[in-house]
Amino acid sequence: MLKVRKAPTSNGATEVQVVFYKNREPRVVKHIGSGRSKEEINSLYNQGHAWIAKKNWQLELFTEEESNTQHDLQFLGVLHISLLTKF
Repeated sequence: MLKVRKAPTSNGATEVQVVFYKNREPRVVKHIGSGRSKEEINSLYNQGHAWIAKKNWQLELFTEEESNTQHDLQFLGVLHISLLTKF
């Protein structure tokens, strides 16, 4: 699955890349660009998602806003149902 990531560079900018992870290591598929301001970085981030949408037929299951709300979830327990059949 392709993802867009932001990574700091040595010169203080932030680079935006399209990557996939193999053995927990990022593999860069496409370098979108580098930016310094929040507006530039957000624009590049959106371009990365647009590039993925063009190249990939798979839609994202969760949006960025939905994935950030997972810490609000609460574990309620486990329900186990056993069905016995006679032969």
